[in-house]
Amino acid sequence: DKKLTLFDKWILSRLNQVIKQTDRYFDKYEFVEASRILYNFIWNEFANWYLELSKVTLQNEKQKQTTQAVLLYVLKSILKLLHPYIPFVTEKLYKQLSDEETITLSHWPIAGRVTKTAIDEFAHIEDLITKIRNLRNEYQIAPSKPLDITLVIKDDKLTKVAKTYRTHLEKFLNTKVLTIDAFSGKEEAVFISGSQIDAYILKADLIDVAALIEQLNKQKVQLELEIARSKSLLENPNFIAKAPETKLKLETDKYKDYMKQYDQVLEELKNYV
Repeated sequence: DKKLTLFDKWILSRLNQVIKQTDRYFDKYEFVEASRILYNFIWNEFANWYLELSKVTLQNEKQKQTTQAVLLYVLKSILKLLHPYIPFVTEKLYKQLSDEETITLSHWPIAGRVTKTAIDEFAHIEDLITKIRNLRNEYQIAPSKPLDITLVIKDDKLTKVAKTYRTHLEKFLNTKVLTIDAFSGKEEAVFISGSQIDAYILKADLIDVAALIEQLNKQKVQLELEIARSKSLLENPNFIAKAPETKLKLETDKYKDYMKQYDQVLEELKNYV
């Protein structure tokens, strides 16, 4: 377990969750729902994220063997989960990956341990990368253009994670300079608010002020919608009376987080209005 990277732990945890979910839907003969769960996992998580992250990890000789083993294990599990849908395809592919005579004699995947910490930590990393990619698209910044990025992380454990996987962040964010520290504020920067990770991207000549204000206003409007929805729910007597304590706490935490991000966006807008 110590040899596993954060990304290994995340994909294995998600696989175990998916196995539980698909088993439940198969037991109820809800095959369409099971296929939806599998599609999302295979395409949006395994292919889009883990495979791409693995390309960086495989460059590290110390981590290469473990990541190769995880890739093989997850891929074989995926083929087994897909077997009820496309048996001829999965049979052919499985024989190329395994010494077993046939996939039909192999054990059905059994859900193992779910590491919630890995899922939560990865969610913050994914959110950061996605927001910066969206910023590039929105302001037509070429993916090949390296950026100066400073990360201000509000959690000590997450700071350690970011420093441990600096190479992955530098690759996925395409940074010229990546600073994981307090932002000096000496140069103008684009601010991206996150739940646990804030990002400051040096503007230079990439983004004009008008476009920056528009982007912050979009964040402001989106957060206002989320705040209104959350507040309405928390002020609903029926919700308060019927919701489980865990659900109530989750929604309360969401509301506080939205308010915190909203205040940060308003503060940033003051610099330009």
